[in-house]
Amino acid sequence: MKKVIMSVCAAMMCCTMAFGAKYQKVTDISQIEAGDVVIFVCNTQNMMGTEFEKTTTYKNTYIKTEAVTINDNEITASNALEFTLGKNGSFWTFTTSDGKKLGKRTSGDKDMALDKGTADHTIEILSNSAKVTNMDGDGRYIRFQNETFRYYMASSGVAGELSLFIRTQAGDDPIPVESVTLSKETATVAVGNQVTLTATVLPENADNKKVTWSSDKESVATVANGVVTGVAAGTATITATTVDGAKTASCVVTVTSDEVMTTMYRVTDQAKQMTSSAQVTFCRAEDVTIVMGTYDKATSQNNIKPITATLNNDGTLSVSDKALYRVAINAEDGSYAFQDSNDKYIYAASTTANQLKAQNAEHYWTVSIGVNEDDVLSVTNTSRGWMRYNTQSNCFSCYGSGQTAIVLYSNIPAGQGTGNVDVVGGKSEEVRMYKVLRNGRVEIENNGRRYSILGAKIN
Repeated sequence: MKKVIMSVCAAMMCCTMAFGAKYQKVTDISQIEAGDVVIFVCNTQNMMGTEFEKTTTYKNTYIKTEAVTINDNEITASNALEFTLGKNGSFWTFTTSDGKKLGKRTSGDKDMALDKGTADHTIEILSNSAKVTNMDGDGRYIRFQNETFRYYMASSGVAGELSLFIRTQAGDDPIPVESVTLSKETATVAVGNQVTLTATVLPENADNKKVTWSSDKESVATVANGVVTGVAAGTATITATTVDGAKTASCVVTVTSDEVMTTMYRVTDQAKQMTSSAQVTFCRAEDVTIVMGTYDKATSQNNIKPITATLNNDGTLSVSDKALYRVAINAEDGSYAFQDSNDKYIYAASTTANQLKAQNAEHYWTVSIGVNEDDVLSVTNTSRGWMRYNTQSNCFSCYGSGQTAIVLYSNIPAGQGTGNVDVVGGKSEEVRMYKVLRNGRVEIENNGRRYSILGAKIN
């Protein structure tokens, strides 16, 4: 086999991701030497390393992979992650095109790292694979993980076989991306439905035509591989960004909903707004943008997961029926039970489990608010604790202390009735209906017309 032998200096000039290069499987240690360019491949899964991945969940560094075709132990690839081999005595090093050596972040860690940890490795060519071991003392070696399709440091029991492929022919200079367009500039989708967007990258012979997808409002619409899913009524901008050149194209997606929306008012007058005919919903106290939804058995903690709502300019919330709880009042002590759209009542399991569950029988809570409108609401079960919003698990739970407080909204306005309204300027007007809004305005309905006045006084 004819090899491409490169000096270390020349190797530093090679692209980390070669375009249209050819590679041959290493079956004998004598095939490699310092200066050679190699790639990692899982020959049982036909997956080659392509780039480094920084995951947000565990904050670890791995090598990402993608599928590649292997014919007679040969590969032609356009975006393989390449390393230049070096020698340090009897050990080997793997260096990227920008001069960083492959190591391991800390002893005992499964992470790979660049310019961190031990960079020295041993290489053993086995019957059908290669064993590349990091020399930091705990004997971890590079392996392919079937479940997540990536390379990482392992000690034992990892599926997939690692192979080294040596570059035998350099690829052509990459053809850069010039532009990207989407199949739609605007789209409409109903809540729960999907619409597919297709990205066209030019020129057609560009080497790296990959795009990433994003939504500026995931509470309204999410996107994965161009498939947009409506989450809640509103508009969201879906953007495709090319990996090469960061070219972008966007589509404005309008999400529609046929659900009946109910106007909800901040509870400031408990006697008026917490009656047996009231419907209520619960919100996070600090921003009033997350509204409590109905019980969801799919949640891992059996708690109540939230849905998103928007605070209107007049201080009201517009929420769908699935966010509402019917109020039941205990005649003996005036405490409250909350029944969801499935005719189930909110039940606090225990402060130890921090769980809110659903049951058929009433489970009563006390409700109290402060003197001022912006005071935090307390919804308490005497034997379990407070209803609170759990920021870690993104759901509503029951806690004794230390969680985000909540506020309560009712479908009954704090001020509502008939009578005289003194308008600014001294004029008194008898009206058929008035409502006191949160921002201090009075909404008046009289003689078939409705209007609002700031600074009016109720008699």
